[in-house]
Amino acid sequence: MIEFKDLSVSIDKKNILDSISLVANNREITAVLGRNGSGKTTLLSSVLKERKYSGSILVDGRDISLISRKELAKKVSIMPQNVLSPDITVESLVSYGRTPYTSFSGILTSEDREKVYSAIKEMGLYELSQRKVSSLSGGECRRAYFAMILAGDADTVMLDEPTTFMDAVTKKELFAFIDILKKRNKAVIIVLHDLTDAVKVSDRIYLIDGGKTIFSGSGTEFADSSYPTEIFGLEAVRIIHENAENIFFI
Repeated sequence: MIEFKDLSVSIDKKNILDSISLVANNREITAVLGRNGSGKTTLLSSVLKERKYSGSILVDGRDISLISRKELAKKVSIMPQNVLSPDITVESLVSYGRTPYTSFSGILTSEDREKVYSAIKEMGLYELSQRKVSSLSGGECRRAYFAMILAGDADTVMLDEPTTFMDAVTKKELFAFIDILKKRNKAVIIVLHDLTDAVKVSDRIYLIDGGKTIFSGSGTEFADSSYPTEIFGLEAVRIIHENAENIFFI
């Protein structure tokens, strides 16, 4: 579980976040929506303690200011919007997920290696494990990073616009990965642009505008609100198929 309480961040004397409060519970997927420049990425990156902020960020009830960076990395994994394609093997990349657990020598224990191999297998990367990440397709590269997150086994996972440049097949794989995390009792925060995807995969939606939280509720409540039109210029359309309601935004 991670909780942001009255979080405010200013960059070059400009307020990016203004007293935002947000809670992401374990075994839930929390989607964060907002227009470009609304502060979504700043919200996630504030957990890295790279910028000064006011308010507090609590992980499992503890303020992150009281947690060392190494200990925090065991509790929270963050995948940025733009991931690199380093000239290292997939296995090496996935092994980085175990860095917070290793000693100063950086040598992996048998338990670490087991988690690495398990994550590689689960993400369908066994045959690619010795390939260089730089040689992978965009979808394969994302899966390698997902495997790294699985290997890290943090209780809170934060994904910043992970669907960027994804085709339909790769996006389906992403949502399957997120469902795995949810079933493992993780708290998942995902920043999204696509409102349809957000309503489909999330348990709760937060909408940020002008650095403030202006909506918090379920996907259905979001679709029923005026915000899709006011903020994004879109309208919710409901389609009933096989007794299930699907919500789209057009």
